Amino acid sequence: MPSPVSEGRDVRVGVVAAVERDGEVLFERRTAAEEDERLWGLLAGGKTARETTVEAARREVREETGLDFHPERVVALFDHDSHYGSGTSWTVVGVAGPADGEPDLEREPGKRDRLEWFSLDAPPEPLHPTTDLFLDAYESDRLHPGL
Repeated sequence: MPSPVSEGRDVRVGVVAAVERDGEVLFERRTAAEEDERLWGLLAGGKTARETTVEAARREVREETGLDFHPERVVALFDHDSHYGSGTSWTVVGVAGPADGEPDLEREPGKRDRLEWFSLDAPPEPLHPTTDLFLDAYESDRLHPGL
């Protein structure tokens, strides 16, 4: 099978952050224009070439909530094609750990309308496709559900 690079498709690395506190994880309800509906998801974003995966997760959490995130472990690894139809193929690393501070809903106001804590055993619905893939990997007790 040809690689996405040889097909001219963009291949990116993303991060999903499970910010933990008191047995719960921080979710956001997304409202960005490219979303079909108001979907709940974990904090996530793309990694740049100049940063490590951990640095990307810390930056994304800080940009989106103002929290100082401390990733402690990798809890998921999965691949997927962009659900926005852009032709981008993603390799996503899910990391988990605690954070200092209180989340600030006013950061990136056009992206979300709620930030709330939920148990991973009872996440909010409907879920963003990337968060759904994260939970599949997390619940399979393997880094990638296909392993």
